[in-house]
Order: sequence, then C-alpha cells, then structure tokens
Amino acid sequence: MSRRIKEDFDDLCDFFKKYSLASIFEEKDFVKQISTCHKKYYSYLVLVIELKEIVNNANYAPCMSQEQYNYVLESCSDVGQALFLVTHGCYKGAKLLLRSSIENFIKAVCFDECPNIVIKKSVYEVFDIAKASITFSGSKKNIFDTIHTEYIELCKDVHTADFTHMEHITALRLFPHFNNDGAENIKRHLLRILPVYITLLCLKYNQRFHNIFYSNQEIIKESILTEYKKEIHNLNIE
Repeated sequence: MSRRIKEDFDDLCDFFKKYSLASIFEEKDFVKQISTCHKKYYSYLVLVIELKEIVNNANYAPCMSQEQYNYVLESCSDVGQALFLVTHGCYKGAKLLLRSSIENFIKAVCFDECPNIVIKKSVYEVFDIAKASITFSGSKKNIFDTIHTEYIELCKDVHTADFTHMEHITALRLFPHFNNDGAENIKRHLLRILPVYITLLCLKYNQRFHNIFYSNQEIIKESILTEYKKEIHNLNIE
C-alpha cells in the first residue's frame, strides 16, 4: 500500500470516528420534513408488524404466507433505510431505496394471486401482472396508478435522466449535509407512496385491520387516504 493511500485511509477512519448528525438537526426545515415523513413511516411500520398476525393463520381471510410477508417487511425496511440516508443528505441513494420498496410492495400484495411474480426479471412484467390483478381492481386502480407514477419518477434517478438527477459527490467529507430541495423532494415521494401502501393493505386485509388493537389502529388511520376511509370501514358508498 502506497504512503498516499495509507494517509487517505487514516483520514477516512478519523472522519468516521468524528462523524455526527448533530448539526443537521439544528436545521428547523429538516426537522419539520423528517417529522412529517416519520409520521407516515411509523404508520406503515405499525401496520406491517400487525400483519404478522395473519401469516399462515387460517382464522383470517385472506391470510398471508411467510414468503409474501417477507416482501411486505422488506418494502418497509427499504423505506426505513431511505429515511436513514435522508438524514445524512444522501438523496439519490434514498430514492433508489424507495424504488426498491415499490418493487417489493407490488410483489408482496400480488403474491397470493401470482406467486411467480417474485421471479420475474422484467419490472414491466411485474407491473403488468399487478395492473391486471384483483388486488388493484375497481376502486383500487387509482392506487396502482399512483404507485406506478411514483416508480417512473424514481427511475429517472436510477438512470440519471438529466443533470437534476445527479449529485456529484466527490468526497465523504461533504456528509452530512442538508439541502432543502433535496429533502423536500424525498418527502413528497414518501407522502404519496406510504398512504397508498397503507390504504391498499387495509383494504386487502380488512378483517385484520378491524382486529388491530385500537391504539395501533389509530396510528394507522392517520395515514389512510381520505377517499377510501368509508370502504375500509365497510360503510355504504353511494
């Protein structure tokens, strides 16, 4: 190992030893944005944990296989990791994880109708299966459209569509940092994605939703889309 490489590695180790997010949390706009994101993420996390009750449980119709639940859980994990990256100012990385979350969510909710969806290598095919599924039929077609639109937008970052989708990070010492536009963009994606996740799961696994302990149910209700609340609560829709 050359002397310059060794010196740079020592500097890297020193950087990580001293790394702190304290300065980021002094940004009022950041705290406000992350608080809004946390509210939706926490609702989703609580719902995902509550859905474990229906895994291979014949008392619920429909129930959920362990493999299917693993994909639900991974979609939630992706969102959590995206939020972690946002706190550091790694916005492109966060978007890549949100894109992964959508792929895992689509596979999860359609798995019972088409188990082979998890082995499809083409994302186009995954979305075609989802679009034709009972899960996204009727009133839930709008939910599919929202998820699909968000996925298309996030793909622009994956494929670096233009200059606005670049970050040009050349040194780790640039982290942590806060960029209001970057953080706001992630917030907008999360506020569109998470409520549709939650709403669809509450519709699909409606029996389980109504059996969730009331304090957790209230947390979940905070993030259900208003236009679907009557349907979720099995009220007459005229």
